[in-house]
Parts: sequence; C-alpha cells; structure tokens
Amino acid sequence: MAFATTPTPRPDEKVVVIIEIPAPQVAATSPEYQEFDKKFTSFKQEVDRLVTTNFSGALKAKVVMKKEQQTNLFFRS
Repeated sequence: MAFATTPTPRPDEKVVVIIEIPAPQVAATSPEYQEFDKKFTSFKQEVDRLVTTNFSGALKAKVVMKKEQQTNLFFRS
C-alpha cells in the first residue's frame, strides 16, 4: 500500500495536500447533488479533523469540489 510507505512530515516541515473531487454534472437542487454535497461535506470535515488531530501543523489539507470549468486553468489574472 503506497500510503503506508509515505513518510510523515516532521513538525518543522510543511506539506500541503489538495484533494480535488469532481462534482456531478447535475442541477444543485437535484437529489443526486444534494446527496453528493452531504457526503462531500462529511468527508471534508473528517479530513480536517484527522489532519489537525494527528499532524500538529506540519500537514495542511484542502478538500475542494471541482465543478465544471471551461478550462483547466486554476489561477487567472
């Protein structure tokens, strides 16, 4: 298992992890989207709790919901 061999960051190291989860391409009011949003929120809160409890500032995680985009650019000026 690859995760088991990944080294844990030391307290003086900074590691940033971004987890991008694609949202379903349905209306935000649909039952499918509402169920996805509930699961996404629960997952995000659990990741936040695990990171803050177990990595004391060395690891920062961000869980983002990726909605449909016209381009793959993340930063625009």
